[in-house]
Amino acid sequence: MQKERQNNIELCRVCVMLFIVVHHCIVSGLGLNETLNNGGECFSSSTICLISMNAFVIISVNVFFLISGYFGIKLRAQKMKKLLEEVLFYSVAIYAVCVLVGVESLTFKNILKYTILSINNYWFVIVYVALMFVSPALNYAADYLKENNCEVQGLGIMFFCLCVYGYVFSNGFSEYIGINNGYSLIFASFLYITGRVIHEKESVIKQRMNFSRSAIAYITSSVIISGGGILLAYYNRGTLAWKLYSYNAPLVYISSLCFFIMFLNYASQGKAARILGKLGKDVFGVYLIHTMPLIRPYRYFIAKWLTEKSPMAMFPIIIIIYCVILFAICLLISHTRNRFVSRSKI
Repeated sequence: MQKERQNNIELCRVCVMLFIVVHHCIVSGLGLNETLNNGGECFSSSTICLISMNAFVIISVNVFFLISGYFGIKLRAQKMKKLLEEVLFYSVAIYAVCVLVGVESLTFKNILKYTILSINNYWFVIVYVALMFVSPALNYAADYLKENNCEVQGLGIMFFCLCVYGYVFSNGFSEYIGINNGYSLIFASFLYITGRVIHEKESVIKQRMNFSRSAIAYITSSVIISGGGILLAYYNRGTLAWKLYSYNAPLVYISSLCFFIMFLNYASQGKAARILGKLGKDVFGVYLIHTMPLIRPYRYFIAKWLTEKSPMAMFPIIIIIYCVILFAICLLISHTRNRFVSRSKI
């Protein structure tokens, strides 16, 4: 099931993890989530900038699940043990540092929270671990679709249920079966099966969607999401604008597919691409570090201060530069930790 690492896909991992850092900066650090959902005036030049940028990076989590499906998950105790050890390592290490510098207290409740219960701090990890457990059934379902030559029909039905009906009626059908705007195992399973189908149909997909076409489709769908968000914000429909960024939104799903297919078509021949591709295995640590609850209050305060002191035209530059620096620091920590662990096992 597992394939050898491919530089283009590993480069895709690096890019989408950077996108996640940017996304969190936009929605949490700079307050797009609060701005669109506070029920008041939500249209401003800064909001337009954040809405536009977020439309291009919202695909990141979906792409990670597509990659998992593309390579396939084989349920192994060793792999799960390695994942949970990494979660525990960063949780304990960050908590210990916070205790030593005096920003967090040493209590029994906190010790439990940041040790044996540390996985509860990461929704993505919870869903991914659950996905690992159900992967044999999902692999069987993907094989069934392939054997009966009905991959497109199967994905079409799931797309309608989860991304159309389940998206539009998010307070009824979606709520009862747990779609949760895409923050769920059921939607991750759909993305996983999509990734399996892409793997099986890769040659056909590449013929119909080359790099240019997939790039244009990704940019076009992102622009449409952005335009819809800006229009809704203009009419003070912030909650509806925010809904456009649900992971199971039809255009977000389509944009995610196009972005992933774009990298499938990318020939990573350059030295820089190969080097970055090798860092793909280290990006999980970036997620664990910068989304750790004890880090969240501090991770973007400098970016927020800089944007408050700068003209709106500088927003994209400030956000990108700051997030690249934060990403690089977290990636260096993760790479160092992974090299130490790999050497200690020799």
